[in-house]
Amino acid sequence: MQRLQQLANVFNCIDFQASLYQDKLLVLLNTSQDFLPPPPIAVPLSDGAAGYEFVVEVSAMYALIEALLAQFAHTSQP
Repeated sequence: MQRLQQLANVFNCIDFQASLYQDKLLVLLNTSQDFLPPPPIAVPLSDGAAGYEFVVEVSAMYALIEALLAQFAHTSQP
């Protein structure tokens, strides 16, 4: 539980929920950041800023996944 709280603190989560499903742990982190919102309809696909924003958001999600893996990697060994 302490590691879940530390993870929530790292990503400035408002709150989080955890639940067991079959043999898996499902963690829901409520962050203030809206990952991958739909792009504005009036912006053309050729606009590089929208693509850059997408890359930044995906990178942030990968960082979150890496942090989760680092937090729980040693506990998944039999």
